[in-house]
Amino acid sequence: MVSLLDYLPVIRRRWLIIVGVTLVATFGSFAFVRLQTPIYRANASLTVSPSRMDYGQTLVIENLIRQYSRELQTERMAEQVNQLLKLDLPIDLLRGKMKASPVMDDLTLLLQVDDTDSARARDIAYEWSREFVKFHQNRMASVEPRDRIEINLLDRPAPADLNWPKRNQIVAAAGILGLLVGVLAAFGIDFVDPATARRAESGVNPRRDADGDGDDGGSGPSPRRTRRSQSAAQR
Repeated sequence: MVSLLDYLPVIRRRWLIIVGVTLVATFGSFAFVRLQTPIYRANASLTVSPSRMDYGQTLVIENLIRQYSRELQTERMAEQVNQLLKLDLPIDLLRGKMKASPVMDDLTLLLQVDDTDSARARDIAYEWSREFVKFHQNRMASVEPRDRIEINLLDRPAPADLNWPKRNQIVAAAGILGLLVGVLAAFGIDFVDPATARRAESGVNPRRDADGDGDDGGSGPSPRRTRRSQSAAQR
């Protein structure tokens, strides 16, 4: 049965390959990360709740909350935010920066805004949330107070966090992948060139063996030494 100890000789012989591949992968991933444009993400949460605690209204909210998430991503909402913040961005580009999704467990709407500027990402998330709250309040103005569905901003968005690139995760993953590739390459080379492995295990120096200077197992002098002695005698 083969154990892990049986693979140690291969690792000792080919450790330079393993280390080299690992370093190349690690430094390559670090250079890749440095070349990426940072993308920051700001989050905002909107609570969706009934004006009175009623099971029927809760069911209505569960049916409407997905519709609310789609309304958040309309062109009209994007145009209002674009004008308020004076962004002068194409509407399609601004809409692509914001994603809204319903969270059914606690009946909230999650807004996520990605942008290359952390402050702008937070401002977009905040104004987008406020504008939707105003829009919904105007819609509910004609509804009986006891039948209204309330939407409110849970809290002001926190400063945007770096969302891409994930430097530590990318570099660590590249290092691990490089280590695995290096080990596989070492075993592959050892498999293709088994003669080197046998010489290393037997302790034979391949250069001395090729030059014929090594001991051939006999008691007599080697042919090269004999020729040298004859040349010296002729002089």
